[in-house]
Amino acid sequence: MKWFLIILNTICLATLIVLTAVELPVFYRPLYKFEYDKYNIPVQLNMTSDDLAKVTDHMLDYMSGKVPDLSIITVVDGQTRDFFDAREKEHMADVRRLFLDGFMIRNIAAGGFVVTLILLFALRYRPMRSLTLVYQIFLGSMLVILALAAYLISRNFDAAWTIFHHIFFRNNLWLLDPSVDLLVDIVPDVFFEDLAMIIGILYASLSLLVMIASAIIHMILGARVPPRRRPVPANWEE
Repeated sequence: MKWFLIILNTICLATLIVLTAVELPVFYRPLYKFEYDKYNIPVQLNMTSDDLAKVTDHMLDYMSGKVPDLSIITVVDGQTRDFFDAREKEHMADVRRLFLDGFMIRNIAAGGFVVTLILLFALRYRPMRSLTLVYQIFLGSMLVILALAAYLISRNFDAAWTIFHHIFFRNNLWLLDPSVDLLVDIVPDVFFEDLAMIIGILYASLSLLVMIASAIIHMILGARVPPRRRPVPANWEE
């Protein structure tokens, strides 16, 4: 029972770290303003920064389930139009489902983490020491895998991006035309390269924080738990 709870708790924690590292930068709106300025996106689209910000806000609200559809009328290159075309809307519907599923998994993982942690606390110090040690080993191993993945992705981001889409999408709607689909213009490949780097750094930072906290708790609990005494034989005579 103890090790089942420890493994389940660790999986829940790792899931929370991954999904948090993805969600925070993806829905951090100032990041989009920074990237738009960095790559001069409003000028390329011949849009005002305010109009582009409204489109971005609406897109993020749609992805998070706050609005029911992606339609937003704006001015692009002097013409009033719906910013997203039919193919982009179909693709973004898939993206929306992906994020909504992620939110559901995050909530389940959060509940599982809290419940298993409470049960482990009920078993007092020795199970908690085991848990903190497992945190360090598991998250440390994941950081090694992350470092290897980051190296491979940096060697060929386009190939990694294609593999990502084949894993998470069951159609080819993500293959958009830059000459027609404005979504490609506001979030080009270089944007996703920056986003992937931020997600990786955030994941590594959160993992390191948990590992450091686990190491400290492990030492504190070790100091509080008395050493086990060897049993005295029944026929022992003073």
